[in-house]
Amino acid sequence: MSKIRALYTVVSVLGLVLAFIYYPKIVAENTAFNTFSYVGGVATFIGLFIAIAEIFNELWRARSIQEEAVRLLERVKNIDHVAAISHCLSTLDEVVVCFEREDYHGALKSFRYFRRMVISLYKRFGVQPDDVRVAASKKMGVLGELEALLSSATHTTEKAPLGNAQRILFRRDMLQIKHQIETHMHVEGEKYAA
Repeated sequence: MSKIRALYTVVSVLGLVLAFIYYPKIVAENTAFNTFSYVGGVATFIGLFIAIAEIFNELWRARSIQEEAVRLLERVKNIDHVAAISHCLSTLDEVVVCFEREDYHGALKSFRYFRRMVISLYKRFGVQPDDVRVAASKKMGVLGELEALLSSATHTTEKAPLGNAQRILFRRDMLQIKHQIETHMHVEGEKYAA
């Protein structure tokens, strides 16, 4: 039983007791009509009080249900966010594996997918990676440079392979991106676990 129901039950019983105690003082003539009117008035007053109390009880319950729904919705959004970040990391791993096998077409395809996921994260969750801020200032950014490198790598041949310096820079930049995402995921994960 809710607190409001307990309160209006106590008040109703108290009202009945007071109505019974003060009946002789309020009703001057003890006729059947006067008694019936008095009992009807008391019952109406108690019924009105219970109806108003029930309205407040339902409002309180609706508000608590709404608050719980908002909390659950936020939790689902947070879980979705962490899952999306985890998916980004898996896609980056796939890019690296393709790159190491010199499957530059596969690496480029996976990298473009990763880049779309980053944009999606930005739109859905307000994540603003450094590259998005750089892109807004009309510069290529790290992601753009990596995509350009992978795109040019698709045109390499055995006689004209990708240079060692480019391979080292690519690996370094990929590790930095992964580190940034993992750091973000760690911070967000702690926030969402709470």
